[in-house]
Amino acid sequence: MEPGETQREALLREVREEVGLTVVPLAKVWESETDDGRFRLHWWTARADDGEVVPDPVEVAEARWITPQEFPALDPIFQGDLEFFDRILPSL
Repeated sequence: MEPGETQREALLREVREEVGLTVVPLAKVWESETDDGRFRLHWWTARADDGEVVPDPVEVAEARWITPQEFPALDPIFQGDLEFFDRILPSL
């Protein structure tokens, strides 16, 4: 988040910058920290009504679709991410 920016504003900006989509924030569903404790991650659901995912190569090194079952095999991965995919995502 940028100074003075709300989580909703950060969500809108980050999605637009990284993949070129305009989204509608729906709800915050999770919060976790990186393993080193340097960053707090805020997990939101959002709706993209239209548009094409176009990753910005300056912002995104790699992009691909994966299933929730494939997520734990990613490297690197934060422990808080694993808990989200195990406990929270199935209930959404």
